[in-house]
Amino acid sequence: MPFFIKEVTKNKANLYQRILNLLPKWFGRADATKKYAQESACLLMLGCFDDARTYVGFLSFFQRKFTRRRRTFRDRLTPQLP
Repeated sequence: MPFFIKEVTKNKANLYQRILNLLPKWFGRADATKKYAQESACLLMLGCFDDARTYVGFLSFFQRKFTRRRRTFRDRLTPQLP
């Protein structure tokens, strides 16, 4: 069965909501799921479809900002003091 990937540009929040609702063990809180779906609607979303144009999955990309902590080799060897 061939698959193809296409950018999804319409109804992304609704699509996220429907998919997340299918995963209650991971996304069980309805209020948090709805908020996550709405916030994710601005992300790049690529949908995977089969030859009958049935939606079978998606990819979303986002950038996280992490603060970097510098640690030296000496810091790793020094025991932690109370």
